[in-house]
Amino acid sequence: MPIDWKSQLKDFVQHAKDRNPDASPFVDANVSAVSQVVRGLGPDDRTPNAGAGARIVFNMACKHVSEFCRASKINEPRPYKNAYDLKRVETGSRRARVDQVIGEVTTLACKDVLFGALETSGTGIRFYGDMSLVLKIPDEGRPDSWATVQVLDRNSYDLEREPSRSKITEQCKDGSISYLGAAAGELSKWLGEWGASLEQVVAIKVLLALPNANRRWTTGQIAAQVLDDEDYVEVLYPRSFGHSDVHEVRVSAADAAAEADIADREANGEAPGLHELEWRQQRREAKRALAELGVPLRVVTTAGRIKGS
Repeated sequence: MPIDWKSQLKDFVQHAKDRNPDASPFVDANVSAVSQVVRGLGPDDRTPNAGAGARIVFNMACKHVSEFCRASKINEPRPYKNAYDLKRVETGSRRARVDQVIGEVTTLACKDVLFGALETSGTGIRFYGDMSLVLKIPDEGRPDSWATVQVLDRNSYDLEREPSRSKITEQCKDGSISYLGAAAGELSKWLGEWGASLEQVVAIKVLLALPNANRRWTTGQIAAQVLDDEDYVEVLYPRSFGHSDVHEVRVSAADAAAEADIADREANGEAPGLHELEWRQQRREAKRALAELGVPLRVVTTAGRIKGS
C-alpha cells in the first residue's frame, strides 16, 4: 500500500526540529521553499517564472535526436522509444524483473512506460544522454494531464541493489511471501503521484541531503538536490511523446564548451579525435532537426534560477 507522503513529511520535519530545536523556524521555511521551487517560484516571487518549476525530462544522446525528430514529424505511433520498442529487454533480465514489480504495484503496462526524471531547471541525467528533452505541462483537465502520473522517490533499479536486494531476499526466506510480493511491498514505499504528493516527495529528498541549520536554503541548492548526478525522482510516464510535446531541449554549458573547443582546435590546425568530430557532427544534426520542428534549445549555465526562456 502506498505511503501517506504528507504524514511522512510531517515526521521528517519533526525529526529535523528535534535534532536542532534552534533551527525549527528555518526547517518550516526551507520546506516551504522546496514547495515554491517545485511550483516555479523563487523566494520572493508571486507568479511562476517561465520555464521554471517541476518538469518531466528525458535525456537522449544527440545521435538519436534526429531519428526522434523524423519519427515525430511523420507521426509514428511511438516517436520516443523505450527498451521494449527497441527490443532490448530479455526475459529474466534486471529490467524485466523490475518492470514486473512496477506492474504489480501500479498496474502500468511497462511495455508502454517511459522512465523519465523530475527536474526543475537543470539538464537531467547526463549519464543517459547529453540532450535533455523537457516536456510541456499539459493544460489542466486534459486527458494527458500529469496529475495522476506516478513517481518513485528513487531509481526503480534500487530494488536490485543493496540494501533493498538483501532485505527483499530475507523476507522471502521462510516462503511466506514471494519475491514479487516482497519487492512490491518495498516499491510501494517509494511510490507517489505527481499531483497529490510530488511536493512532499521532493521535500523529504532535500531534507535528507541539505544541512538543518539556522540558514535558508537557496533556490540553487534545492534545485541541485532535486536531481544530483543519478540520484533523482523517477517518473513513470505512461505513454510516448513527440516533438510537439517538448517545451525545450536543454544542454549543459560544459558540453557546449566542449563542442566549441573541438571547432576551435580544428580551425587552428589541430587534429581533434575522430570520436570528437563524430560527436560534434551528431550535435549539429540534432540541432538542425530540432530547429526545423521549432523546438527551442537552451544552454543551461547555472541550475537553480531561470530568467526568461
